[in-house]
Amino acid sequence: MTTNGLVTAGTYSVTATYSGDPNFTGSVGTDTQTVTQAATTTTVSSSPDPSVVGQSVTFTATVA
Repeated sequence: MTTNGLVTAGTYSVTATYSGDPNFTGSVGTDTQTVTQAATTTTVSSSPDPSVVGQSVTFTATVA
């Protein structure tokens, strides 16, 4: 079973199918999965800080 299609917020019906083998019979199961958007924060920092005209500056964005 794969769930790589659950990429956007919403409600999804998921079905798992087992075909069986000589020891176990096959079966099918379903479930409903609700995917919600996570709360995030983004911070940006620069280095060096302060900088001077013409100096290279690196910006770093952190998403949590």
